[in-house]
Amino acid sequence: METITSTTVGTIAGYTIGLFLISNPVAWGMAIVLAVGSTVLSYGLGKGARFGYGVYGTTDFVAGTGVDRICK
Repeated sequence: METITSTTVGTIAGYTIGLFLISNPVAWGMAIVLAVGSTVLSYGLGKGARFGYGVYGTTDFVAGTGVDRICK
């Protein structure tokens, strides 16, 4: 859960930062700030999702998504 959330948020933030880099050289400084912020956000949301699933998750994540049937 942590990895999926962190990777998804990081990917979306990476595309957003890429748009800033493409736009113009003035935005490069802002892109660096956003890159650092997106790393912290991605990590934090991943940890939050892990905690939330640990507290509120009622079923096994692998069995719930059906991945266990593929790996058999």
